[in-house]
Amino acid sequence: MKVYNLSEITDSKILFTTNGLESELQLEKINAQIDIFSRRIELLSLAEENATNGTNYFDRYSEEESEFYNKLSAAYIARKEFNVDKEFLKNQGYDDKQIEEFAKGQKK
Repeated sequence: MKVYNLSEITDSKILFTTNGLESELQLEKINAQIDIFSRRIELLSLAEENATNGTNYFDRYSEEESEFYNKLSAAYIARKEFNVDKEFLKNQGYDDKQIEEFAKGQKK
């Protein structure tokens, strides 16, 4: 590496060079990561919307969407475990007050 004095530097002098191919490869890699993260953010926003609405519009067979489909499905199944079947409890002899108390206990 040659060191120049300030007086030796002119408009036509090349002070340093870079490896263009390496820079291009790094740029491609970074752009690919940005695309992946952007899509992931988009899918997370859709998952939030589905969770809010109690829906699941993800494609379970899509490699990209199946993770979100499965997580939402599991959350909905887990939530159903806490639902109180009031009709079943009435048939078992519980009165309305007991059923409401039981339902409140399930929500905690």
